[in-house]
Amino acid sequence: MIKYKLLNKIFLIMALLSIILTSCSSNGNLVTIKTKFDQSCIFINEQDLPEYVYYLEEDSFWSYLDSVIDFKILVEAAYQNKIDSVLSYDLVDVKRILMIDKLWQEVVDSFLSDQDSLAYFYWKAGHYNLHLMVLRFYPATPSEIDLISNTLNELMEKDTVALGKYADSVVSKFRTNPLFKGPLGDLGPVSATILPSTQGKLVLEMPDYSISSPIVTDTGMFIFVRLGSSEVEGPGEFEQLKEIYIQDFQNHFLFEQAQQYIDNLKQKYNYEFNPEGMEIISSYYPFSRLTVEDPVVLPDYEPEHLPVELVCFYNDDYRDTVTIGDMINRLSRGRMLYPDLSDSNNLYIFLMRDIIPPLLLEQQCIQRGFHEDQDILMKYRKIADSLLVSTLINRSMGEDLDSTELFVYYQQNPDLFSMPERVELAIIGVEDSSFAEILYDSLNRGIDFDSLAYSYSELPSGDKYGYVGIAERGRYREEVDSIIFSLPDSTPSPVVFMDGYYVILMVLNHHPSSLIPFREAFTRIEYFYRKEMKHQITNLILESARKNVEIDIDSTLIKNILEDKKEEL
Repeated sequence: MIKYKLLNKIFLIMALLSIILTSCSSNGNLVTIKTKFDQSCIFINEQDLPEYVYYLEEDSFWSYLDSVIDFKILVEAAYQNKIDSVLSYDLVDVKRILMIDKLWQEVVDSFLSDQDSLAYFYWKAGHYNLHLMVLRFYPATPSEIDLISNTLNELMEKDTVALGKYADSVVSKFRTNPLFKGPLGDLGPVSATILPSTQGKLVLEMPDYSISSPIVTDTGMFIFVRLGSSEVEGPGEFEQLKEIYIQDFQNHFLFEQAQQYIDNLKQKYNYEFNPEGMEIISSYYPFSRLTVEDPVVLPDYEPEHLPVELVCFYNDDYRDTVTIGDMINRLSRGRMLYPDLSDSNNLYIFLMRDIIPPLLLEQQCIQRGFHEDQDILMKYRKIADSLLVSTLINRSMGEDLDSTELFVYYQQNPDLFSMPERVELAIIGVEDSSFAEILYDSLNRGIDFDSLAYSYSELPSGDKYGYVGIAERGRYREEVDSIIFSLPDSTPSPVVFMDGYYVILMVLNHHPSSLIPFREAFTRIEYFYRKEMKHQITNLILESARKNVEIDIDSTLIKNILEDKKEEL
């Protein structure tokens, strides 16, 4: 009995081993990469390679396959170095963006439920050229809004010149506000179709020389000034244009409908703001920067503050929170422009405008099952793998470069940082060969090149006395190049046929090949040095990572697939 049990155990162990081994078998896969860390397997199958690769010459196919294997190994090395934890927030963002893109593709159909009325709007709007002025800003108080609106109305009645100057001053004032988004100022003659449909309809219904009431939206405030209009002939009948206008709507006006969709979504939730968290945020600000383009340097938050909740939002079937840490993670990516968060009103707007909407949209995507969509998962995997590999290599390279290293590289690679031999060149060109010979004889008799070029050259450079600027060796075909670079300065060349003209060339100045000074070439040196370093570091990482994997290539399967593809051709 004991012997029977022992045999049974041996049989079970062998069965388990066979399952483990077959789980990493290369059956049906071109390549199997087995890691020595956890015995997991990475597979490369026929679908992982683009179709055109199978029609390449065999050497080219194997080179491509090698590059795919190397990339897969680098991805595995990134995971072993825990790069995925470094990029955790970015990877979540990537998947969220892919899901939201698909959401918009589906939701846009609901925006077009009344296609005829939308098409009619664009057909009607396309018949009008408007002289339009648009002010878009975020005023601080209602009284300021009224003041601007009333002033515009008064100036419209009395002085349209002053109207433009006043609008410019309003533009200058509110452009500095970090909450500002979108166009403003005098748009000149435009079609109403450049505006989102609701605002376009408003403008079309306004009489000429009138000013709209302020229009408040989630992204700011509009005041429209319609100075005049003229009806233009449409390019076709309504039914012929319908599909064009609908496509135009889909391509250019999704933003407006997306805002409406988000606003409707927000209304389905309750929001509770945590005063403690809001106060902590305000205590770290304001930060300062010289211009809007400057990178924002975030304050150093205390670790105990990061888990503190800022806002909780919920409805019957969903609840979520935003902590200080969540917000800082988003801000640190530098993908948005945000206001001074020491102002509680700005902080509230920022949370509702930039932080909460992506989370609400993500929840909508999950409800629709997009988190399991195979197309999305495939796109996510490709983007995520690329991010992991590039981050692994960049972290290995480091951020700072020693200027001494750069100078040594500069000296060792003069060919990369040299200016080639070049000349300052002038040309006289005419279509008639006999006339060109007459001009050449005139030059040899001492007639001034500049005056002949200005008076007789049929090339555009004639207006500049024949001057065409700097020409490097290799710019023209070989026989012309040899003439140019053998000419003494200020000596006309014989007549040469070039690009349909009979031309006479004159070199004004020769500039021999020279090394660009280190300071001037610094950016170029850094680029090439980083490129070479990246190549070397990638090879080092690969060399090390390959020691920790076993690669099994199914050459027979590959050969059969290649032969089948060749037969198709």
